[in-house]
Amino acid sequence: MNKKRFRINHCCKHFALSVMLLSASMVYSQTGIIKGKVADSNGKPLSGVCVQVKGKQQSVLTNEKGEFSISGVLNEELTFFHPHYYYSTARYNGKEKFTIQLDDRYFAFDGTKLPTNDSILVTAAKRQVNILHGEQSIEDIVQSYSEVTGKQLNVSPSTVLMEGLAGRVAGLNVMTQGGDPNGDVKYNVRGRGQRVLIDGIERMYTSIDPEQIESITVLKDALSTVMLGQRSSDGVIMITTKKGQSGAPRLSFTAQTAISTPLKLPNVLDAASYAELYNEAERNDLGQNLSGYTPKYDALDIEAYRNGTNPYTHPNVDWYDQILNPISTRSRINFNAQGTAKTVRYFVDLDYLADNGLFKRDTERKYNSNTKMERYIARANAGVDLTSSTFLQVNLMGRFQKNNQGGASPSTLFTALASTPNNAYPVYTRKGEYAGNSNIKENNLLAQTVASGYSFTSYRAMSIDVSLKQKLDILTPGLWVNVLGSYNSLGSYTTDRTKSLMAFDYQTGVQYGSITNQKEEGDAKDSYHVVYLKAAVGYDRSFGQHNLNALALASSQSTSRIYFQRRNVYDGRLPERYADYVGRVSYNYDQRYYAEIAGGYSGYNWVAKDQRYMPVYAFGLAYNMANESFISNNLSWLSQLKLRATYGRTAQINDQTGYFSYIQKYIANQNDMYSWGQNGSREQGGKEDGIANPFIHAEKADKFNLGLDLGFWDNTLTITAEYFKNKYFDLIGTRGGSSGLLGGSFPKENLNKTNYYGFDFSALYQNHINSFNYFVNANLSLVQTKSVYIDELPQEYAWLSQTGRTQKELGEKGLTAIGFFQNYDEINDPNVAVYGNRSEVRPGDIRYKDLNNDGVINALDESYIGSTKPDIYYGLTAGFSWKGLDASFLLQGVANRVTRMYGGFEQPFQNNGQGNAFVHNLDRWTEDNPNAKLPRVSLNNTNNYRASTFWLKNSSYLRLKNVEIGYTLPTVLTRHIGIPSVRFFVNGLNLLTFTPLNDWRDDMDPEAYGSTYPTLRTVNFGVSIKL
Repeated sequence: MNKKRFRINHCCKHFALSVMLLSASMVYSQTGIIKGKVADSNGKPLSGVCVQVKGKQQSVLTNEKGEFSISGVLNEELTFFHPHYYYSTARYNGKEKFTIQLDDRYFAFDGTKLPTNDSILVTAAKRQVNILHGEQSIEDIVQSYSEVTGKQLNVSPSTVLMEGLAGRVAGLNVMTQGGDPNGDVKYNVRGRGQRVLIDGIERMYTSIDPEQIESITVLKDALSTVMLGQRSSDGVIMITTKKGQSGAPRLSFTAQTAISTPLKLPNVLDAASYAELYNEAERNDLGQNLSGYTPKYDALDIEAYRNGTNPYTHPNVDWYDQILNPISTRSRINFNAQGTAKTVRYFVDLDYLADNGLFKRDTERKYNSNTKMERYIARANAGVDLTSSTFLQVNLMGRFQKNNQGGASPSTLFTALASTPNNAYPVYTRKGEYAGNSNIKENNLLAQTVASGYSFTSYRAMSIDVSLKQKLDILTPGLWVNVLGSYNSLGSYTTDRTKSLMAFDYQTGVQYGSITNQKEEGDAKDSYHVVYLKAAVGYDRSFGQHNLNALALASSQSTSRIYFQRRNVYDGRLPERYADYVGRVSYNYDQRYYAEIAGGYSGYNWVAKDQRYMPVYAFGLAYNMANESFISNNLSWLSQLKLRATYGRTAQINDQTGYFSYIQKYIANQNDMYSWGQNGSREQGGKEDGIANPFIHAEKADKFNLGLDLGFWDNTLTITAEYFKNKYFDLIGTRGGSSGLLGGSFPKENLNKTNYYGFDFSALYQNHINSFNYFVNANLSLVQTKSVYIDELPQEYAWLSQTGRTQKELGEKGLTAIGFFQNYDEINDPNVAVYGNRSEVRPGDIRYKDLNNDGVINALDESYIGSTKPDIYYGLTAGFSWKGLDASFLLQGVANRVTRMYGGFEQPFQNNGQGNAFVHNLDRWTEDNPNAKLPRVSLNNTNNYRASTFWLKNSSYLRLKNVEIGYTLPTVLTRHIGIPSVRFFVNGLNLLTFTPLNDWRDDMDPEAYGSTYPTLRTVNFGVSIKL
């Protein structure tokens, strides 16, 4: 009985407990509280994140610890929003430690309709854009600019920072020049040159790693650049380094390794085909008189080349294969840390990069003869709150870079490769010695590559910036002063460990050259020192709906350059100094009406005193109609409709302005010497240098920019379109009427005028479907030029005049090709004009247009034949991020690009018949191939390979410039080992290229034509760990 009662009581207790739990669950489902934490990609607390229960209006913000608390129930879906991170969703699983980790956005979000009015999130969403001497909210920008963030640069495995910008920025044209590890790229802003600033200061280097970059801003109009004074006419590329995030320490480690292969290499003729084509060229040159002709290569020679029966007497050497590896390697390691320690906010970055070239090396030799670039960079940026109103910023940077190469430079080797036929000589003689011939002597290609020693240049750069800002709210709210001092140094030293070569004639055995010990020489090369000083006072204040920002500053930049030769100074110039006294005032009313004015007085010391200082100025107006109530209340889908216009006069010191060229100078005369003394010793005299010009001054420009900014659906789609017209005048040039009778060179003067005009367009669409975030970004730029005035002599014919032409037209001058001569009847027709001696013209030669109809083809028939079409360059970026998987790609292209094809890479058998020939040359004119691509082959032809329209080819291209795919391991796995984020990624550079130039010849890349280091296709693998 007691047992039975016990069982009943026990069951009742269980039942009662179950009812209580069910009741608690029902109560929780109605009134439960969800608590959690949000972290960034480093796993550190992220404040200011808007957390919502999906489908409900209630929202909360995470606090400084990243924590939030919101009403909700089990399995309820939460959304997480922050303007700097990807949108994310997650279901509450009831766990006590409910943590969500957000990933950085590829493009920043500039939406205005936020899910909360909290001031923290509203402030975070108002993204600041770095401009000259400060920053502005993106809503308040009147200037013309484009911006790229560090994350967009990190997806590119390029070792050259600027190459990573290709196709990403409207108005910026980036042109690569092959894949040499020690090479560089060219770039311009809206068709003109540019200044590169790092943290607001023009320095002598751009070789830094992308991990330390917060953003790159390209400034394009007068209003954005005018505060640079006499350096303001061209565009500005402004690199801003990271200063560190507030909060707990964030550590990041990234390791990468890459392999690269040439996109294209010249397709050289094999020895047998070369010999056959050579014989044909001989016959062509003889014309109709073939009596007694004996070919250089008989049938037995050709057969021996083809069969390889005797490689020592009839070599068929693939020299590209002999001295180049099929791949090159690259590695990079980066570590950085940032955070806050008490009152100090810091960013520390350490980076190592090693980039190997394509050349083979002899592993038995102790030295490395391959091209290689090694770079070490250290940066430490620290900001200290000395008091609540006093802020100190100190930036330190050090860089060591070593550029190594073999005894023969890459340009020497690639030039030799392009000009050396496969049958020129074998690699070795029968005795195993390096082979040569009477033409190249001891310069055997393989010997030059692996056995001629090596040399390297070391570059050492350092910089220190110290800035102190004092708020003066005690006097009036918004007032502040700032002083900054910066010192930058860059020096280089070349070590020469090359040695001479020895080779033996493969036919006669004659010895060429002799082997010597490696040199043990070193020589300082260049030394640069930049000192920059700035003092500024600013005022930032809002009065209701009136917002005012004012800035006045004085700055000075002094650049010293010393050039060494054999350890002696051979060019030590006085410092080049710029002094700027400039200011800027910007105002807006209720984010609707904007006005900004900037300018000042600017000086430069290398010109005469009365020419040193000049005024510069610019102003701009803008109107954001979208913030008018009649639009915002009726067109909710239109988030921005902003019209902008700027105009200004800027100035630019040109390199041709010269070194104190207003002073008449006398220099050593190294050519004309005179006898001196009884023995009549020859002594070097002096002579008058070029004529001085006391009136030379900075070039000027009147620049106009008209812009339209559109935003749709809370800036989910943003569009910017701009038209510009820049009139450059007082450009440096030499008078067309200069005469040698003067006895000295005419001076450079401010003579010419050129207009640059066109438009930029960019559009960005980014959105999400739940946690699937995606984006598409496109940009397009068009630049046209016109030479309004060039000082020149009156021309007899209009086509000889330079004035009125585009810059690309002026880049090429030559004859107008109108086809090939097909037979001797055409050649001998007296009514047909020919170039040169008619008796030397053959069928298959290029026929030219007689522009002046005088019956003779000569210099009077040459015109400016470059392209009249505008430059067009563009890019398309797209990508997504979803549950740890992310991907992006970049298409980059150029249109209306024309390249001159004539030269040694097109003309076979140059150098008196010693030169190379390519498979491309087989498509030449013959009687059986009258519609060939190329003229007849010849050993010596002055008609066909001169400058003409025949050799100008369309080299426009579209590249799959960059692709990256990454995967971040789930945080539920990595947090167990104490690592918040582990991401594996693979990215590529120059993966595919489409170009009409390959219709002309398919063994070349449009950006690495001829005997240059080839453009490389790179595939890079990496891992990134964040703590």
